[in-house]
Amino acid sequence: MEMHHQAQLLSIARTDHEILARAIKNFRTLFSGAHLPNAAQQFDEIKQLVAQKIPEHFADEEAVFPSLLANNPSRPVAQVIAELRAEHIQLLEEVQQISTQLRRSTITKCPGHLWLTLLDIFKTLEKHAAKEEQLFKLFL
Repeated sequence: MEMHHQAQLLSIARTDHEILARAIKNFRTLFSGAHLPNAAQQFDEIKQLVAQKIPEHFADEEAVFPSLLANNPSRPVAQVIAELRAEHIQLLEEVQQISTQLRRSTITKCPGHLWLTLLDIFKTLEKHAAKEEQLFKLFL
């Protein structure tokens, strides 16, 4: 993979992290019980994020990992990439389960346990994104 293409993919991944951060902020606002005029729309955006954007984001990252490793085959980089790949597998499984539940939910009919599960997965995604950002800084 050429360096320019790799830089583009890393930029997309970083933009996705910003989108995720905004979605998590919106979710926390909804989770707090705030009555927002666009709450249903925000909930639908969270559902779309979980069902589509997160899996697409992971696929984009998986596509760039081989290039990152080729450009820096050091043991620490290889170890971080292996950890991120393992986290992707685990997170994708969780996201798929949550997505199935979310499809049957609305902002007014969302079980409490699902809100808590979303909160947990978003916390995990924040930590995961922070780890990725540290890796990406080595290549940008």
